[in-house]
Amino acid sequence: MEKNYALSAIKPGMILGKDVLTANGKIVLAKHVVLTRLMIERLQEWGCRNVDILEESRPSLETKQQCYMNEHAEIVKSLGDAFKKTRHFKEIPISHMNDITNSTIKKLLSFNSVISFLHLINSKDDYTFRHSLNVAVIAGVVGKWLLFDDVQLRDLVLAGLLHDIGKTRIPLRILNKPGKLTPKEMDIMKQHSRLGYELIVQEKEISTAVKKATLQHHERLDGSGYPNNLFQKDISKIACIIAVADTYDAMTSHRIYRNALTPLLVMEELLQEMFGKLDAEICMLFINNTKEALLGSSVRLSNGTEGKIIFMNRQNTIEPIVQTAEGQCLDLKNQKNVEIIDFIPDSNKGLS
Repeated sequence: MEKNYALSAIKPGMILGKDVLTANGKIVLAKHVVLTRLMIERLQEWGCRNVDILEESRPSLETKQQCYMNEHAEIVKSLGDAFKKTRHFKEIPISHMNDITNSTIKKLLSFNSVISFLHLINSKDDYTFRHSLNVAVIAGVVGKWLLFDDVQLRDLVLAGLLHDIGKTRIPLRILNKPGKLTPKEMDIMKQHSRLGYELIVQEKEISTAVKKATLQHHERLDGSGYPNNLFQKDISKIACIIAVADTYDAMTSHRIYRNALTPLLVMEELLQEMFGKLDAEICMLFINNTKEALLGSSVRLSNGTEGKIIFMNRQNTIEPIVQTAEGQCLDLKNQKNVEIIDFIPDSNKGLS
């Protein structure tokens, strides 16, 4: 049973009860589609004032989960279009990127757990575009934890979206190579941060902070990074945040040539990297908040058992206490040869 609602009352996750038609009868949105925020914005742009909604479609957790997956897929597609235009025309579609930035910021406010967000969207497809969006989201959440103002937050998200834009100047045979790069190919790939900076340096609508972050996101505090071997005092705060977000998402993502690492293993790696390479303050803020977000997460153990994380050891990130479905509590630091091998997406987390 459907009911007519004013568009202002429509929320993401609601399901259309009837087709939405143009004046000449063309279907623009079909009935039974799960509405996303972007779809609702488009309905507003088309001048639509009312739509019919299925009454039983008050958003459940599962519907919200699907809704957010759809929203993310839409933004990944839009970001992919922007990157492809940049590769073809050798310039960035600024208004397009501004729209994507605004949509991404709205998404940041919709999730209380970035870890749950990443679980929902981890995929082997469209890695470069998906990775850029994930980095923007992670960086934006860190910016919120640091109490960034609206201008700083927008710069941070845009820097995340643009940090790999220089890869549009890298030959596709190298960018999409399924195996390990040769030393020569790696040298070419490392040019992407400088190439990205050159693409945006003359753009007046892009702030100096974003330009610096695009150039510096592979610099490391001890001078071992690239392209300019900068030391800590010369690396911007936004670049330091992007570096942490970039490292985390890259290591927790599936690639053709390697499997994803679990969030816990990556956080252990961040603990090592923060001594001289990554910003320690940002790393600890990220690790502590992410560990808190992981409490209650469903996991699969190497012995085939499934359970939930109920306690995080302060001194040992990769060995929490897990409660099985039978109620048994396993302290992994005391369990030889038993470890977490996967996180299971949970529709009850991160969707409020």
